Amino acid sequence: MECKTKDDKGLYRSLDCWMEHLPESLHGTPLPYLAIPGSHDSCSYSINSNSEIAPDEPLLQNSILIHLLGCVSKRIIYKWSKTQSLSCTQQLECGVRYFDLRIASMSDSKDLYVVHGLYGALVVDILREIQKFLQSHTKEIVLLDFQHFYNMSQEDHHSLLNLLTETFGSLVCPFVTDIEKLTLSWLWQRNFRILLFYRNPIAKYHPFLWPTDYIPNPWGNTVNPKALLSFLSKNYQNGRPPDKFYVTQGVLTPTLTFIFCHLLGTLKSVLGLESNNLITEWLKDKVSGLNGLNVVICDFVDMEECRIPQLIIDLNYKQIQNTPENKPKTFHTAEKV
Repeated sequence: MECKTKDDKGLYRSLDCWMEHLPESLHGTPLPYLAIPGSHDSCSYSINSNSEIAPDEPLLQNSILIHLLGCVSKRIIYKWSKTQSLSCTQQLECGVRYFDLRIASMSDSKDLYVVHGLYGALVVDILREIQKFLQSHTKEIVLLDFQHFYNMSQEDHHSLLNLLTETFGSLVCPFVTDIEKLTLSWLWQRNFRILLFYRNPIAKYHPFLWPTDYIPNPWGNTVNPKALLSFLSKNYQNGRPPDKFYVTQGVLTPTLTFIFCHLLGTLKSVLGLESNNLITEWLKDKVSGLNGLNVVICDFVDMEECRIPQLIIDLNYKQIQNTPENKPKTFHTAEKV
């Protein structure tokens, strides 16, 4: 799919290369101070109702649900675990540059898989898809956030790390403590194209991995739209850390009780549209920059012709003057997902 937005000269640009087309005045802005579209549970598009139940144990996988509903349970898990409709390539083409990944092993297999309630695609296929996009889009930077690991042994972690280095090689940007130098210009000059955030203690032993505390990821954990709006607004008003990335999660999270009350619905039809409408309105008066938004994620990034990724990218044009020299606000600590 082809998504477009207007640049600073009023010209329509394709979202698949929006970083390349940013105004030159933003090429020296640290990456954590740019507004970057992301997707929640990015690879859940690859699950299906015939997939094996995964070990990530969301509420949908609760043994009570399986016991009560039997063979129908997988279908329900699928309907409420699928958070994206587009493939990784399609998400990249509509501007997504941050991917939320959950990884698990499978018994009797050496392969690793993406999961969310059910097993999805092979990790190797996901990584190759992203690598292929980077080959043809030489000025786009991608953030991979390995959020959760399930049934992963040390051998599995080493296998995944080897796969990452084999796939991306010199494109991987090593961890740097001085976030101020992490600009588009600095990354382009070194041909660094991808940042790997790895939420496991093993990250501290590998200089090409970025540790968890450099990308706070507060989670609203609510099914109530008003509660989500309050959570987002409070965090935005309180500010974010000046020397780190920051993820804003615009998602509603169903409870088991909520799902039982909406068995005929899906995450997309019941909550996806509502949460995306809320985020669309909430973004209208927001800015990027040190005192503004960085990574913003949502479910179903394709809704309304990728409206939310477009709005997020537009924040960079809207607030070009919002530079890192602005005085930072106090950071409000919140729980991670």
